Amino acid sequence: MEGDLVTPGERTTHPAIRIVIAEDQALVRRGAAILLSMEPNMEVVGQARNGVEAVELAQLLHPDVILMDLHMPLKGGVAATREITRDLPNTQILVLTTLDDDETVFEAVRAGAQAYLLKDASEDELLETIRALRRGESRLTPQIARKVMDQFRRLAPASHAEPVPED
Repeated sequence: MEGDLVTPGERTTHPAIRIVIAEDQALVRRGAAILLSMEPNMEVVGQARNGVEAVELAQLLHPDVILMDLHMPLKGGVAATREITRDLPNTQILVLTTLDDDETVFEAVRAGAQAYLLKDASEDELLETIRALRRGESRLTPQIARKVMDQFRRLAPASHAEPVPED
C-alpha cells in the first residue's frame, strides 16, 4: 500500500467543474456529455433539450458552466442565458452554436454569455474554454472576436485623445 500514499503538496484537489449541456440535438448533446465526462476535472450534472429545461436545471443544480445552444425550442438560448445570468451570477454561459450573424452574437453577449464558440471548434478549444471560464476569463472564437471588436469601434465615439506622455 506504500505506493498509494500521496504526500502533501504532491496533488492538489480542485472540485470538478459542474456542467449542464443545453442542446436540442440529441447526438450533439450526448457527444458533448461523453467528451466532457472523460475529463477528470469536469462533471456533466445535467442535460437540457430546450431553453426552459436549461433554466430549470440551472436553478436546481447551480452548475459552474452551461454549454448553451442558441437555437432551441420553447425558449431560445439568448432568453435562457439572460434569465440564468440574472438569477445565478456565478454560473458561466458558454455559447456553443452554429450561429455567427452579428445580431445573434451581440444578443448573446448582452444577455450575459462569457464565452462564444462555434460548433466547428476543436475538442481542445472547448475544454480549454471551459477551464478558462473557471479561471474567470472570457473567450471568443477569432471570427466572433472580430465582430465584437468591429461593433465596439462603431459604437465608440471618435476619439480626440491627447498623446500619452512618455516617461
